[in-house]
Amino acid sequence: MEKCDFFHALILRILSNVESGNKFYDYLMGVLPYTVEKMEKKDAHSLYLLRRDLGDRSKEQLEQFNTVLNSMEEYSGEEVLIHTIQFPEKFFLFFTGSKVEYYLGYIEVPYRESE
Repeated sequence: MEKCDFFHALILRILSNVESGNKFYDYLMGVLPYTVEKMEKKDAHSLYLLRRDLGDRSKEQLEQFNTVLNSMEEYSGEEVLIHTIQFPEKFFLFFTGSKVEYYLGYIEVPYRESE
């Protein structure tokens, strides 16, 4: 398993256990700078469609946005969860169904230095 695949597998495992009361995951969530936000699917789709077109995006990042947006269109639920995990140089947005039953994709966002 590649590092990237391992990381995604770990994150999916974490996301599926966030509310389980499992001590390991509770500890991990206390260590990782993690937040989750629930949004109406149509609002999230509109917001991230707009964000995709703002600023310069790498080809890889555009593909990530498009994967998430296409998955949202196919998802039959009304709400989505946006899981944010922050690291020193970048953060990751993971998108799931409202009960983490459906994985919609992720977007990797580097921090930009303020000018």
